[in-house]
Amino acid sequence: MVKKYKLHILLVILLFTAIILPMAYGKYTESKTKYITINSRDPEYSIVFNANVPTGATATGSMSNQNFTYGVADNLSPNNFAVSGYFFDGWTTSADGTGTVYVDEELVNNLSQVDGDVINLYANWVSGVAEVNGTNYTTLQAAINAVPANTLTTVRLLANVTEDTIVNNNKIIFLDLRNHTLTALGASAAITNNGQLTVSNGTVITNSTATATLDNKPTATLVIDGARVLMTAIGGKQAIYNDKGTVEIKGNSYIRSVSGPGSNLRATVQNQPTATLIITGGTIISDTYLAVDNKGTMTIGVEDNASNKLSPIFQGGTIGVSSSTDFAFYDGTAKGKNSAFNNISKITSKEDGFMIVNHTEEIDGETYKTAYLGLGITITFNAASGTSSEASRIIESGASIGPLPSATRSDYQFDGWFTLAEGGVEVTASTTFDNSTTIFAHWSQNGVASVNGTLYTSLQTAINSASNGSTIRLLNDCIANANIPKNKTLTLDLNGHTLSNSGNVATITNNGTLEVYNGTVTGNASTNATINNKETGRLYISGGNIISTGTRSAVYNVAGGYVEVSGTAYLSSTASGTPTDSTLERGTIHNLLNGTVKITGGTIVGINQQAISNEGNLTIGDNTDNNINITSPEIRGKTYGIKSAVPFTLYDGIVKGITNAIYDEVNSLTTDSSYLVVHGTEVIESSNYETLYLTE
Repeated sequence: MVKKYKLHILLVILLFTAIILPMAYGKYTESKTKYITINSRDPEYSIVFNANVPTGATATGSMSNQNFTYGVADNLSPNNFAVSGYFFDGWTTSADGTGTVYVDEELVNNLSQVDGDVINLYANWVSGVAEVNGTNYTTLQAAINAVPANTLTTVRLLANVTEDTIVNNNKIIFLDLRNHTLTALGASAAITNNGQLTVSNGTVITNSTATATLDNKPTATLVIDGARVLMTAIGGKQAIYNDKGTVEIKGNSYIRSVSGPGSNLRATVQNQPTATLIITGGTIISDTYLAVDNKGTMTIGVEDNASNKLSPIFQGGTIGVSSSTDFAFYDGTAKGKNSAFNNISKITSKEDGFMIVNHTEEIDGETYKTAYLGLGITITFNAASGTSSEASRIIESGASIGPLPSATRSDYQFDGWFTLAEGGVEVTASTTFDNSTTIFAHWSQNGVASVNGTLYTSLQTAINSASNGSTIRLLNDCIANANIPKNKTLTLDLNGHTLSNSGNVATITNNGTLEVYNGTVTGNASTNATINNKETGRLYISGGNIISTGTRSAVYNVAGGYVEVSGTAYLSSTASGTPTDSTLERGTIHNLLNGTVKITGGTIVGINQQAISNEGNLTIGDNTDNNINITSPEIRGKTYGIKSAVPFTLYDGIVKGITNAIYDEVNSLTTDSSYLVVHGTEVIESSNYETLYLTE
């Protein structure tokens, strides 16, 4: 019995261990994990700058420690130490100058991933400004002079230096500026080259107006490979002057001149007659003049059956590349405010299948003309029995085709260019092509208007030929004076086009029955309305626009005439002044005595005066539906919405006018007595309008 009891206790303990403890441990682990996550941060470390003074020397200046966070790049603090008789040559991770080397103010990142770590950097001091084969020299010229004759030798600049240097004709030198700056001392060039010189990895500056920054003499060879060459004197000469020698510019070199107008006005790079200039990379900029001026032999880019428009880059304040002699252009982009190239015909050699592509570009708020080589494709224009003003065109692959040529064909109307002879997609100026292709002209029989499928070359001919009840369809914008004969009933489908007047006459004179819709009729006559509806005329405007930009009405309805405006029609007029046959000023619709006007829809606007001038029978709205529509029609005048010499009837719509909605409302307005007249105000284009409509 005791053994069983002990066994039961043991089982309970094991069960507790198996279930309870993992739960507790899991909670503890989860809590611990959350704590670590909430309080985690990127490691932080600090850099200590050590003066590392050479034995027997004394340093001045001090530098504070610099704090960094792992994963965040920053520039090293600028060196503030100085040692008399020595030049600062960057930082190293070892006091003896070995280890990792960092230049002054270098952008660094992740020097340590240990939180709280301290990194010691030691100033590296040299007793000279240049080094050749392990020997330091106190001047760059001394180092150059020490180079063995006719032997390729590297000269390393150890510090920023200000002096004028000369390379003799028996020297072959690779000048590694090591991110330092060589500044010209005075009136001479920073470097006068008579030998074979490559300049790389630093900056050469001249601020004198007397000579170029780099002066390459006859028979000398100068290579700029990843260096910066600057002429900083306004009114100075060139950054590089090549006098009957050879200059090559490549890599990520950067050549710039700020030289402005004056007797010393020069290009950034000047290549003289019988000199050779090869440019395969880099950026050449002139702030105010030519980036490159070539009078000798010049090659830009590398012929490799491809074209890199990003290298080299030429940017001129006036012209990118100016050349008086033929030259080869295989790569790069030229930019200039006046032009990219002064004479594109001088480019006599370029990559096969490529073409000069011209664009514009905004640089610092100014427009530059740019040019580069693009892969050329041929677009052939098939006029399909017609004649095209252009047989073919070469464009850049992937570029839009641009303005399309015109095409003509006797007795046919040109409908545009399409990708297929029949059907296809219409080609516009913005259509792009990747490969050479042919596009096709599409045609329809020539005509201004059609009646039942028959085309006519003039609108009046179509009107005269149409039988009663016919629809005349306008095929194009048209300038004509249409006259609808008495006793003829026609529909004029403007088909989205515009019919304009010719001369100081009405655009349409209606003596018969005419419906107009689906387009625009304009007039600008000083003695006639856009549409003149005569005493026998019945005019229905069921849509579209009737516009007068002259001094008369959009619609003039004489005695006996009938006009009806409905749907979404829009009428406007700039009419002004008093007509000779009425005491009323002109309105957009002018209805004379014994004329009838009915308006059930649309918008009528008087831009200068009233929308409607009425002396006859005028009804606005529809009283057959037992409903009031206060938004249609809309009648809006600059002075009055409606000015009527006789009573008229209002059933629907809204009338607006700045002076009054209706002139002499009490004596001229008639309404259904079961409705109330509501007055209000509305601001339209910053002007206050009086409004009037009906309500139940």
